[in-house]
Amino acid sequence: MRRVTFSVMAVGAALLLGSPAWAVDPSPSTSAATTAAQGKKICKLTDAKVGELSGIVATESGFLAVNTTDNVDNAAESHQKIWQLTSACKVTGKGISFGGGGSNSPNDIVRAKDGTMWIADTGNAKDRPSVALWKLPAALTTPQIFRLTFPEGDKHEVQALLINGDGTPILVTHENDKTAFLYTPTTALSATGAVPLKQAGKIEILTTVTENILGGAGRKGFTGGAVSPDGTRVALRTQADAYEWDVTGGDVLAALKTEPRVTGLPAPAEQYSGAITYSADGTQLITAPRLDKAADKESTALLSYTPTTKRYVAPPTVKAAEGDSWIVKWAKDLSLDQVYMLLAGVGFAGLILVGLGVFGMINGKKKRQKAAAAAKKKAKREREALDGFGDADFALPTDNAQTTVLAPVPGYDDRGRGGYPDQGGGVYGAPQGRPQPGYGPPQPQYGNPPRPNQDPWDPNRY
Repeated sequence: MRRVTFSVMAVGAALLLGSPAWAVDPSPSTSAATTAAQGKKICKLTDAKVGELSGIVATESGFLAVNTTDNVDNAAESHQKIWQLTSACKVTGKGISFGGGGSNSPNDIVRAKDGTMWIADTGNAKDRPSVALWKLPAALTTPQIFRLTFPEGDKHEVQALLINGDGTPILVTHENDKTAFLYTPTTALSATGAVPLKQAGKIEILTTVTENILGGAGRKGFTGGAVSPDGTRVALRTQADAYEWDVTGGDVLAALKTEPRVTGLPAPAEQYSGAITYSADGTQLITAPRLDKAADKESTALLSYTPTTKRYVAPPTVKAAEGDSWIVKWAKDLSLDQVYMLLAGVGFAGLILVGLGVFGMINGKKKRQKAAAAAKKKAKREREALDGFGDADFALPTDNAQTTVLAPVPGYDDRGRGGYPDQGGGVYGAPQGRPQPGYGPPQPQYGNPPRPNQDPWDPNRY
């Protein structure tokens, strides 16, 4: 039991601590894996107020950023504001508070063409009766909340947000799969009640080979969105890549139905990150890392990338027949959520086995203690039985009464000396001849005592 428990725990630890490179999908050729250019450092984030940064948008003077509480341990309530940053990544001011009861878990912030900021408060969407959008005027006054509901039985995680040319929000689901779904409100937003959402389209995730810290899982699922300042382009990102579309006439939904251009966001410069924005002039794509998941203090920089102008071309892959087993192919198709579920399952199984092992050890100890106690009681009973037997059969007199006078034994006098009345001499008479077996030797009547080694019945002994 102990060996099994430790083995399961070791496997779980190896999966948790090891590199997720085994989840790569597809297997890239060496040349294809090195084509993405590294991002250029803008400035380093150091302030814990933006330690769980999940969304960022560039402004004329710097940046606006929001933090998530989705899958964050001990998230500081004081961080749940809209924070202003300088162009040098320094937090300035006291932050902009959300109105009403505050935000739940902001996952993205996007600037619309008219300068309005929209915050997607959609963290843990599957566990909430509704999700929310916050509208922040360009003047950066108090944001206003609008609530939205998914169709019954059709809830999705949402980490990315886009804004249509007419101001309609577009929620992009995070599926960790080959397809992302687009949801829009069925009616105009209302500040007095929740507005139902409807599915308005989908985006197929493309095959890429960009190296990233999450491996194959990092190439699935959109984690952030952005709209260019002039509204002519929109972008969505995964951990590994930025997808970009040209927008005509402000119709973002129509643009998302076309094939995007793909700009790689490769590691090691690109750390764990879900945020993306266009620069204030619209020429660059900018990403921001999560401080709480940074590998070290040197990996917390905002990075800028020049968007590619080339059309997407599927990368070459290594055929499965060249060495991939079925389990490798299965592992490569795992999404990030599935990896987490697998790890959770391994950890849960490990906990069960640990619990069974502890229970077995405790139960075994109790049984050994019980057996020892039973043996002790048995030994005590045996000692008591022996003590009782001695008392009953070998007890000494308890008073001063004289004992009964024993009757004389024939052939012996009252002093224990042998004699034979029927052979003369009476009790004190000397025996005639050897006695029968069982009788002691006669007492000598005269002469010297027998010599050593001499037969006491020898007539010549005297």
